[in-house]
Amino acid sequence: MSNNIPGFMLTEECNILRTLFSKYNYTGAIGIEIGSFLGRSAYEISNCIPNATLYCIDGWTEWQTGQPSKYAVPDNLPVPGTTCSLDIFLQNTKDCKNIITIKGSSPECVRDWTQMVDFVFLDALHTNPSDRNSIDFWLPKINRGGMFAGHDYTPWLPQRYPDIQKNVRYLETYLDKAVITFPGTTLWCFNI
Repeated sequence: MSNNIPGFMLTEECNILRTLFSKYNYTGAIGIEIGSFLGRSAYEISNCIPNATLYCIDGWTEWQTGQPSKYAVPDNLPVPGTTCSLDIFLQNTKDCKNIITIKGSSPECVRDWTQMVDFVFLDALHTNPSDRNSIDFWLPKINRGGMFAGHDYTPWLPQRYPDIQKNVRYLETYLDKAVITFPGTTLWCFNI
């Protein structure tokens, strides 16, 4: 059920997200997406867990996309000048009745969060301390049997997002397990 919402996630990556998160399709399950942009991945996740709740956290700061980077793979990329706004996200995900949006920067905007969650998908700033702070905040809040996942892990191109490389190594050490990756994609995950 691939969507036509522009974004930086390949169609194959959207397919993998549905496979990864569909096991959390039950009443009471909670997923967190950090960095929801225009809604491409949120739409996919929401549709594979219609009985669960997906909280989408993003600053939606009205920034505009520039020219795609030299690393971008053309697969429904946003047109340069596309505005990242909550209104556009809500329009793109209007059929997703299980999404709750939180406008702000994780974890600052959810400091009082006390609920346990079933999965976290991190696709935010790709830099520390922001991403590391989100990891440290959300990791203890993931139920056993849950998952911490993310996007844009490129160990074959370490200069692209060096803090993502560091954060994956940090999680491997902290969790004492190897990261799970998916050939031909930049997705990564850890089972908790």
